[in-house]
Amino acid sequence: MPPMPEVDLLDPPPLELAVIMGQLHYILILPHAMSATIVPLMRTELVTTLKRQATELLADIERDKQPILITQHGLPSAYLVDVETFELLQQRMAVLEGIARGEMAVAEGRVVTHAEAKSRMGRWLK
Repeated sequence: MPPMPEVDLLDPPPLELAVIMGQLHYILILPHAMSATIVPLMRTELVTTLKRQATELLADIERDKQPILITQHGLPSAYLVDVETFELLQQRMAVLEGIARGEMAVAEGRVVTHAEAKSRMGRWLK
């Protein structure tokens, strides 16, 4: 097998999306390569598979910590994720929403000086 060509990370090779056997994949096309590398984007399962093999899918999610996209009539319908990942995503979302609210307050001029903030927060800082 010929050696893999070096990839310039500042100018990455093109990626194509393709559906292969009902699953969405990235196709990485390397220059001077005789073939392309196919990388699954995300595991995809039919809703009927979920109905028939729920226990196995849940075991896979718990073991691999990788979400599974459930499709119905060929369209995305839901994601299955393990509890730990879901809770982490919820925490991250809460932090990002707080940052967005803070940025909006600054943009709208709803700011106070350090001294004012310290005075307002004084009862909690004791």
